[in-house]
Amino acid sequence: PVLGVIAMIPAFLSVIGGLTIPILQVEIPPLSGALTWAAPIVAAWMLIGVALYFYLRARHPDALSRVGEVYGEGTEPDRDR
Repeated sequence: PVLGVIAMIPAFLSVIGGLTIPILQVEIPPLSGALTWAAPIVAAWMLIGVALYFYLRARHPDALSRVGEVYGEGTEPDRDR
């Protein structure tokens, strides 16, 4: 995960206003046109997810435990079937 975050730093900086990597002599221009909406939409989506997490944790903690069951994590497989 750490390497993935490090690899995404140039892409993130490119989105918010362009980036020049002096060691590689690469210039990445900022996004233009309709792509300028990508960063705000992703940020809003992430904030909605974080807010939903805290809402579920406060109001319905059992719902968060069931998420693991939906994705098959945290439960033993049923060997009798």
